[in-house]
Amino acid sequence: MQFYDKYSFRTFLGLLIVFCWGLSSCGDSESTGASADDELVSSSSEGGTGKIISSSSLGDLFQNSSSSEDVDFSSSSLENGVSSSSESAPASSDNRDLFGDDYFRKDGVGFVKIGNQSWMEKNVNAGIDRGFLWCYDNSDEMCDKYGTLTYWSAFTGTWSWFNGPDGPLLLSNPVKGACPNGTHLPTKAELEELIAYLDEHPDEMVKITNQLGGVNGEGFPDDEKYYENDDDYLALMSYHGAEDSFLLMGGELSEKADPNSKTLGVWSLHYGKSTGLTLMKRDVGRLAYARCLMNDSTENVVVPDTLTIAPGCDEAHRENWDYLNPDVEYGCIKDDRDGRFYKTLLIEGKIWFAENLRFVPKESSWCYTEEADGECDIYGRYYSGAAVRNLSGICPEDFHVASESEISRLSVDNQLELLSADGWSQGNYTALSSNSTGFTILPGGCRGGNEPDFGWTLGEFAGIGSFAYFWTRNQNGISEHYAVAISNRESDKFSSLHKYNDFGMPVRCVKN
Repeated sequence: MQFYDKYSFRTFLGLLIVFCWGLSSCGDSESTGASADDELVSSSSEGGTGKIISSSSLGDLFQNSSSSEDVDFSSSSLENGVSSSSESAPASSDNRDLFGDDYFRKDGVGFVKIGNQSWMEKNVNAGIDRGFLWCYDNSDEMCDKYGTLTYWSAFTGTWSWFNGPDGPLLLSNPVKGACPNGTHLPTKAELEELIAYLDEHPDEMVKITNQLGGVNGEGFPDDEKYYENDDDYLALMSYHGAEDSFLLMGGELSEKADPNSKTLGVWSLHYGKSTGLTLMKRDVGRLAYARCLMNDSTENVVVPDTLTIAPGCDEAHRENWDYLNPDVEYGCIKDDRDGRFYKTLLIEGKIWFAENLRFVPKESSWCYTEEADGECDIYGRYYSGAAVRNLSGICPEDFHVASESEISRLSVDNQLELLSADGWSQGNYTALSSNSTGFTILPGGCRGGNEPDFGWTLGEFAGIGSFAYFWTRNQNGISEHYAVAISNRESDKFSSLHKYNDFGMPVRCVKN
C-alpha cells in the first residue's frame, strides 16, 4: 500500500488506533453482528468488495473520479453520502413539507429545485472523522447533523495530482468526484446562476441554507464575529459558525487562492447570515462540505425534428461538402460571427454539425494547409486545448463543443458508418463506410504536441488519411483535455484519450 508523504504518518496512526480499538471490542462484535473491520469498509460498485480506507486509495470510500463514465448509482455506496447499504433511505418528510412541490427524489436521493437547477437536499455525509474526513468540532454526531467536511482533492480523488509522483489524474468537466450518479460539483457559472437567482428570490434561500454546518479556519467574510478575546489575545476558533454559515466546495479550479498557496484554488460558495452568499476561491486543501448539483439538460436536450436552411447557403459551397451523403437530409446554418456556413444533420435526437468547425478564435489554432483565407478545407481548423477551454465562445450561438459521451454514443452499433465513404486510406484490417448516417468524419489526424517519447512532434501533423481526432469539452485538469479518436479499422469504435493543450485537434459542435 502506497502512502503519500504528507499523509502517511496520520494515516498510519489512525489505522493503528482503529486496529487497537478493534481488538478491544472483539467481544461485542458477535452480539452486534458487525466487527471493527466492518467500520472500515465500503461497498464497491464493482461487486461489493470491502476495502480498508486509506489516504492513498480514495476510491475505497469515494467513487473514483478518474473516469469520465458514471458508475451505476444503484450499486454505489453513496446515497446522500456513503452508507453500508444500497437501499434507498426513507424520504425526508420535513424537507418535503418545507420545499413542497419543489422537492423530489431520484435514485433514492432527495433533491430540491432552485430556479433552473436541482440541488441535493443535504450536504454529502460520507461517514465519520477518519483520516481525511471530518465532522464539525470533531464530534461524530455532527456528521449526521451537517454532513462531512473533507478536502476537494479527497472528494475528487486527485491526491496524486497535487502530492504524488504520478502526475495528474483524469478529471472531467464538470467534476463528478464522489457525487452520486447523474450529479456533479457545481461549476463557477452554476454557482453564479444560483447566487443571482436567490438574490431575486430571497424567500427561497432556505433551499440551500436548510443545513449549514459552519466553517473551518479563517478567511471568510464574517469571521470577525467568531474571534475570542482572551487576555488581549485575539484568536479565531478552528470550527465556527455552525448555525449561521457554511462553505460548499465547487468543482471548477481557479488560479491560486492566495499568492502564498502552493496548490490551486477551487471556486466555492460561502454563506453567512450577515453576509449572504459569496463566491470564493478557496485552496483545495481547505475543508468544505459538498452538496451536489443534478446534471443539466445539455446532454439530454430535446431538439426540433426539422432542419433549417439559412439564407445564402444555397449559393455557398465548401469543398468538404462533396464528401456528404447525397441521400441524407442536411440543414445549413450561418455563423453570424464570421459569415461561414455549416451543414447540419439530425442524428440520434440531436442537431449536429456535419463538418468540423472553422471559426478562428483568439487562442491558437491552425489549418492543415496554410491557405491565405484560412478556410481550412477539408478538415476544418485544428484548435489548441486553450481554445477549446473557452466553452462559451468557440462554437456558434446555441451550439457547444460536443462532450466525450455525446460523441461516443453516436451510432454505437456501427460507428464506422459515421465515417465518410471516401478519403480514408485502405489496407489490411480496414473497412469501407457507406456514410449511411451522413456524419461524414474525414481522416484529418491531429497536430502534434510536445510528446517526443510517444512519437509526437510539436507542430507536425500526423494520422492524416488514417485517423480522426476530436477535442471534447471535457477538461482534464488545467493543462489537458479529453479527446476521442477513431480509425477505419474493422469494427473500430471511438477511443478516449487525453492530451496536453499544445496539441491541435478539430471539434464538432452540437446544438444546446
